Amino acid sequence: AAVEGGKVVNEDEYAEQLSLLDEAGRMAARMAPTAPAGAPNLVESVAKVRALVDAKADASAVTGDIEPIRASTIAAFRLADSPSRAPDLARGQALWNEHCITCHGATGKGDTPRAATLTPRPTNFHDPEVGATMTPYRVANTVRFGVNGTAMVPFTFLSNEDRWDLAFLVVSLRHAEVGAADAGAPTYALGELAVRSDAQIAADLESAGVPPQAREAIVADLRRHAAYEDRAAARPLGLARARLDRARVAISRGERDAARGLIIDAYLEGVEPAELQLRAADPSWRGSSSSAS
Repeated sequence: AAVEGGKVVNEDEYAEQLSLLDEAGRMAARMAPTAPAGAPNLVESVAKVRALVDAKADASAVTGDIEPIRASTIAAFRLADSPSRAPDLARGQALWNEHCITCHGATGKGDTPRAATLTPRPTNFHDPEVGATMTPYRVANTVRFGVNGTAMVPFTFLSNEDRWDLAFLVVSLRHAEVGAADAGAPTYALGELAVRSDAQIAADLESAGVPPQAREAIVADLRRHAAYEDRAAARPLGLARARLDRARVAISRGERDAARGLIIDAYLEGVEPAELQLRAADPSWRGSSSSAS
């Protein structure tokens, strides 16, 4: 929301991006001497992104450079990018009411009297350009580290569980209530919901052939219900089917490595947890682990 067509359209947002990159550069310099094997060169990576922002590149170009850096950094430093348990909706709501509502408002629109006194204004989570690209992982990190140059201070006194509870609540705010049984949502693992944005999930649904009029209700169901119910644990074969559907789409795009990973996940996360139930239903079924021996 800072740049369009090579021109700055939101000075406050653009200044915030530069401030974040300044901080990222300082952090990268401190981390470089002790970076583990496999970590990207963070100093060079930040400098590359900074050059794009300085040149007022399109958001898609900046995001395209950031995503592989983010993924490889998470892997190399073994960072937790999903919660260790299903989030607690009641706890997330209580934390929102206690710490966030004064600036962000009851529904997350950032339209409170306190918000009007702040520069830059608190984020409006209903803004499509903001809400569609948010992930719980990103929100949890923002809660943990704050945002330099804004009223968003680090909430260091919250536990990891608290931050995740709050993060999943935040990404649900822009969605209207929808009946879970009516939405027909596919199965997503909690780890997927933590790192995928609404826009990414909608793209998955489009690739799977879900009609446009159904996608909004499905995404709303995934944000307002699915994460709290841990449906993947309750319906592991549904998760396996979902993984295989995504593998099929990846193959159609020529993304063979992605498809291979999804197929492996389909077995490890979907079929293997259900093997005991499958054997109980059909004692002649041996499963791949037995067959391999």
